[in-house]
Amino acid sequence: MDDELDYGPFDGEIPERLEEDARIKGSSRNLSKARLCPVCPGRFTNVRRHVFHQHLPWYTNPLTACWTCHKQFGQNKMLENHCLELHNCNIADNIFKEEYQSVWTELMNGLLLELCQRYDKKTLDHLVEYVRTEAVFKQCQSAVFHWTDIPLLNFYNKKNRFDVEVIHAVFPPSAIYSLIHWKILALLLKGTEDAENLITFEKEISLYQCSIQKAIMVTDSHFHLDKMKQQARFSGLPIYKWKDGESVYQIRHLVANYAFPRRWPTIEEMGEIRRDRRIRSTAGIHPRIVKGEEMSVLNSQCKTMFPNGKFGISPFLLMDNKYPGYRATVCEMKLEDLVLETDSPYLKPQGHHEASPELLKEIIWKLASMFDVRSEEIARVTTRNARQLYNID
Repeated sequence: MDDELDYGPFDGEIPERLEEDARIKGSSRNLSKARLCPVCPGRFTNVRRHVFHQHLPWYTNPLTACWTCHKQFGQNKMLENHCLELHNCNIADNIFKEEYQSVWTELMNGLLLELCQRYDKKTLDHLVEYVRTEAVFKQCQSAVFHWTDIPLLNFYNKKNRFDVEVIHAVFPPSAIYSLIHWKILALLLKGTEDAENLITFEKEISLYQCSIQKAIMVTDSHFHLDKMKQQARFSGLPIYKWKDGESVYQIRHLVANYAFPRRWPTIEEMGEIRRDRRIRSTAGIHPRIVKGEEMSVLNSQCKTMFPNGKFGISPFLLMDNKYPGYRATVCEMKLEDLVLETDSPYLKPQGHHEASPELLKEIIWKLASMFDVRSEEIARVTTRNARQLYNID
């Protein structure tokens, strides 16, 4: 009779179904500290280290790999012991060196292009879009790059001539280098039919001969970083990039406006903000709200008092029903006097799911139609104006 009883686990105890986990080297039964591996059933106090050691090709974390025998150890201490015991030498003789950077870049290119084939994607950009939309990758929402990854990723982009800046936030990915994050890479490998074979995959491919399309840079000259973080609770801004016809646009700089002293960032917060080199910060003063018929008067007065000032064109331009006079006033201005802003996340035009810096895309389209010029011209002139106004190098 007792053999038929099936009691559940006590609180804090891992069920017996995880008996297989106990055979996974390094797996932990400490529920308070251990985290589930995205690939195997095991729980580990350092999942990142385990995934690099067990589930990814040896070169994916070049800093903890032996470049003599091509093995991954996941941590420097294990690598150091390996070098002493097997190679009878100091760790410095077998670790990742500057001259290996090009080899590492081409190995990563080879792995990512192989994954493109496995997922039937024509380009790496298509693979990025796949990761953005598939539900399985939602678990990467809080993922960030380790600080030791940043110099490598900068070199990766430079070597491949990708005109993007590396940021700490990983998800949602909008640049090819985002695919290199250990968690995204592990989930991509796991989703293939022969993940075990891919762990030993090695192929060096140079992307030098590829035609890399340079993005047209855009600046959001006014948004509220503090409010966006408060609402979304995210660790950093994503890369804002979109395609319009044959042209690719990317928001290169964003000016975070702190309009209220009680929200001014602390010294520690400013240090964190400066880690994203796209962000500039200002303390702003909001003018009083004026009616549509007064805007043209205000326009001329401001240019008289502040001849070097610029007018920020916001999502009000997309709200014809609510602000009918706004468009007419903008038409009276010169492009040389305009900068683009979203005031996000406060302004959300009807029909848009969220208020974010990506609204610049709609504002550019609207201005191009109003001034009868190409979108590229709107982006070029307003970006130049913003760089001059905020002294952005």
